[in-house]
Amino acid sequence: FWVAYEQHTGLVTLIIDADIERTFAGFEVPTTWFLSLPSLFVLLLSPLAARFWLRRHAAGRPVSPQAKFLVGMLFAAACFALLAGGLLARDASPDGTASAGWRRTSTPAA
Repeated sequence: FWVAYEQHTGLVTLIIDADIERTFAGFEVPTTWFLSLPSLFVLLLSPLAARFWLRRHAAGRPVSPQAKFLVGMLFAAACFALLAGGLLARDASPDGTASAGWRRTSTPAA
């Protein structure tokens, strides 16, 4: 898990810096801002995850630590799948970059 998680400080940062169009409304979003997103998601989503697990436990359906770890690994895999989607959008783009929203940044000439 930690090997996959720490990829955002190296590999993902390089991909964002080189291959993602970061301009939004005339402002170029610094690459370093993307590094704060995992921490932000932890802060925002931890209460929801805790509530989910506590409700399962209160309902008499406790979940093993291994199952919780599996859920975390599945979320990590989903994140890498999203990253792959961004790279595919980059490859489909005529200028070789993908927007942070993964739409084509410009329309190819017909």
